[in-house]
Amino acid sequence: MSVRIGGTDNSAVTQGAGGASAARDGHGRARTGAENQPGPQPASVQITGTASQLAGLEQKLNSLPAVDEGRVAEVSRALAAGQYVVDARKTAAGLMESERVLTLSGLA
Repeated sequence: MSVRIGGTDNSAVTQGAGGASAARDGHGRARTGAENQPGPQPASVQITGTASQLAGLEQKLNSLPAVDEGRVAEVSRALAAGQYVVDARKTAAGLMESERVLTLSGLA
């Protein structure tokens, strides 16, 4: 005669004749106990000086405003006074360079 006891982790323990027992997983396979053995310990991680410097620069950049309010005010004044001149070649070259960078990076 055997008695089956369901566990909380979809495993079961079956006790057969003579008191022998075997732990089984949710698929009825015998568990060896190796699943519960600790694996290799994770390697330690060391941050290089360059990585620390980059992290610091990232924090500084994140603290800067996204928009240069002074530049916006300057361009607005020039537009209002009719003194802002758009260089179409420079604008086109900038757009083409942005497209090139996006294409090379796989984002376009």
